[in-house]
Amino acid sequence: MINIRTLKGNINSDGADTDLDPKNYEIECIPEIAANLKESLIRVVFRIDIHILNTEGKKSATTGSYANEFIFEIDAIEDFVKPRESGEVDINPELATALLSLTFSTSRGMIYTHTQGTILDGIILPVIDATELQQAFASPQI
Repeated sequence: MINIRTLKGNINSDGADTDLDPKNYEIECIPEIAANLKESLIRVVFRIDIHILNTEGKKSATTGSYANEFIFEIDAIEDFVKPRESGEVDINPELATALLSLTFSTSRGMIYTHTQGTILDGIILPVIDATELQQAFASPQI
């Protein structure tokens, strides 16, 4: 991993949700990946949307949305990433799982830090099986 940065981070609340429990929530994870084979780089943008649930279990107006960018330099990238004629790439599933695991776990810590002292204070995102996140992959582009 050669670079990490937050591209977006915000919390929205209409103020009427003061009695919500921030530990009662749903999340949506959307990873996007791109590869630069000439420079041996893979970029993963990991977006996590947090929806706080009300007492009836429905999404409230209180939400958090974060997008973090991760740049990885991959030695011998040609062994793990194969270009297609369409401009998309095929990524070795084990590499994809490792990248998703790293990006999600790092994002968990970043979000925990960013939400301290806010209406989302105390939220700890769950540990997720990275192989399940692969299903959310957008088609990687070179």
